[in-house]
Amino acid sequence: MLSLYSVNLFLRRGCGRFWGQFPTYKEAYDFLPPRRRVVYDEDRVVPISLESFLLVHLFDWPILFHLQRLIHDKNLRRITDFGGHIGVKYRAFRDILVFPDDLRWQVIDVPALRREGERLAREDNLPALQFYAQPEDTEPCDVLLCSGVLQYSDISLEALVRRLPRLPPLILINKVAVSDFGPYYTLEDFGPGRMVYRVFGVSELEDIRTALGYDKIADWTVPYRDLVIHGPQGDVVAPMIGEAWHLNNVPEGSQGKSH
Repeated sequence: MLSLYSVNLFLRRGCGRFWGQFPTYKEAYDFLPPRRRVVYDEDRVVPISLESFLLVHLFDWPILFHLQRLIHDKNLRRITDFGGHIGVKYRAFRDILVFPDDLRWQVIDVPALRREGERLAREDNLPALQFYAQPEDTEPCDVLLCSGVLQYSDISLEALVRRLPRLPPLILINKVAVSDFGPYYTLEDFGPGRMVYRVFGVSELEDIRTALGYDKIADWTVPYRDLVIHGPQGDVVAPMIGEAWHLNNVPEGSQGKSH
C-alpha cells in the first residue's frame, strides 16, 4: 500500500475515492495537475449526483426532526441553506414537511449553482426558493443549515455565522468528516477530476461553537458514510457526524418572533 501511495504521489493523480493528507487547501489544490482540478463553481459539476441530492436520505432525518419541531412551534419562517446547491434540500423536504405559506428558503452558493437554481425555481414556480451570493445579502433567519458543505467551503463556519445579518437561534450541521489526525485536507474523486475536501479535527467544532456562543443540543453519527482516506501511513477512517446548536440566552419559543 505504501508503494502504491508512492507511485500515485509521483504521478500526482491519487487513487481511490479519497487520497492524501495535506496541511492546507493550497497544498492539496496545487498537488493536482490543472486538468485534474475540479471546483463546484463549474457548469460541468452542477448535474453530478443531482438525482441523489434531490432524494431524502437516512442522514437527512435528524435535520427533518429539528425542522419539524420548529414548524410545530410556529417558529420557522426563514432558513439559510449554506451550500444549498440548486435548492435540493428544499425540494426534497417539501414533500415530507408542511412548510408555512410564508417560508423563505435562502440558498447561498457559487455562481454556477445559483444560475441553475434560479432558472429551475422560475421554471417550477417556487418563489419560496431564493438565492444569494454572500451571507450578508440574506435576511435574518431562524435556522442556518450546513449540510454536506463545510468540507468544500472556503469560508470557515465561524466566519460564515458572523457574516450573517443576525446570529441564527439554531444551527444545524450535517455530514462533517472528523478525524483524530485532523484537521487536514484530502482529495476526493469527483467526476472529471478531484476536488479538495476538508477533514475537521475532533475538537474543532466544539471550539467554533463555544467561540460563537452556542450550546450543543444534539449530535449524531451519519451511518454508512465513513470516509476511507488513503494516506502515507495507509488507510485511515474519518467518520461523518452532525450536530444541532442552540444560541445561548435565547428563550425557547422565541425563534422567529421578529418576523
